[in-house]
Parts: sequence; structure tokens; C-alpha cells
Amino acid sequence: MKNLVVALLIISTVFACNQKPEGFVISGTVAGELENGTKVYLKKQDDNNQLVDIDTAAVENGKFTFEGIAGIPEAHYILIDELKGYTAIILENGEIELNAQKDSLGFAKIEGTPQNDMLSAFMKKNLAMSLKGMAIQEDMEAANSSNDEVAMSSLKEEMNDFQLEYKSFETDFIKANPSALVSVMLLDKAIARRTMDASKIQGIFDS
Repeated sequence: MKNLVVALLIISTVFACNQKPEGFVISGTVAGELENGTKVYLKKQDDNNQLVDIDTAAVENGKFTFEGIAGIPEAHYILIDELKGYTAIILENGEIELNAQKDSLGFAKIEGTPQNDMLSAFMKKNLAMSLKGMAIQEDMEAANSSNDEVAMSSLKEEMNDFQLEYKSFETDFIKANPSALVSVMLLDKAIARRTMDASKIQGIFDS
């Protein structure tokens, strides 16, 4: 995997060299009643995988803004006081629009820059896949409660097929979006969880 690490560093350098100098603007809108002055936090993970504050903003009439200059595109997270969850965002130079519901921050729609558009495409498909998996799981629980062995056997096969479909979905997304930062993040997850052979990961990355 040493070659993969070196390649990641090279890509980071290329990203840095091609960044536009005008900086970024994150324009956020949250539907639902939020008090003016409610704090919004822009965070990122440090070397210990702990979220640390990068910037703060305040909600005014349901809106907030972050501005600055980004280096290489990196995953960041937006959290809002008194709201559950967070939303992931790729911090890169450009105009980024975020639209969220007060009770579902994790499903915010983020668009406007290349990396965030690709992240949004992945998240939309990922949500559909997750809902499908949850539906199968609920059916399995119901079949188990009623001791329906025939249904349980069928649902186990359906779940196995779904798990293969989900794994293929991530791999297909990476291959179809080789310039997406989320593709590199998915490969990193595969390395950490050992869900894919190292040589296969290297081959996908090289391609």
C-alpha cells in the first residue's frame, strides 16, 4: 500500500496547484425555526480523529455563511447547536450552497463545486441503498418475531444479495468518479475495514 500513500500525496499536490485563489463561500439555509444567533460550527478531523473547530458562524433568519481560502479539498463537517447530527462537506474554493431541514441535518443538499457535486451524487444513491437495506432488516425482524422460517430464509438470501449489491455500488462509483475525493475516502474505508483485497484496491486506485 506504500504506492497508494505516495499517489495520494501526489494528488494532494496537484489539487493544491490547481486551486483557484478567490477562496470559498459556504451559503447555508436551514428550514425550520432556529433562533437568531444559534451557533454553526465548521469542523475537521485532527490526527487523532477528533473533530476540532475551524470556524464558527451564527444563524440569522435561517441562514449562515462561512468564507475563507481553502488549500487542497478536504472533508469537513458542519454542526449546529441544539440540532442532532452533522453534514459532511468538501471544503474547496468556490461557491458552495447548503440547504438543510432542521430535523435532518445529515441529509442536507450540498452543491456548487465539483467535489461537493460528486459527494452529493454519492450521498443520494447511498441513502437509497441504506433505505433498501433497512427495509429488508425490518422484514427480517418481523419474520423472526412470527417464527416464519420460510420468510426468514428468503430474506437472508435477499440480504446477502443486497450486501453484494452495496459493495458493488461503492466500487462502481469509485471507477466512475476517479477524480472524486469521496472515491479516495471509500478506498480508505475499504483499507481500514479490510473489505477488499489490497491488490484490488491498488488496481482500482491506479486506474
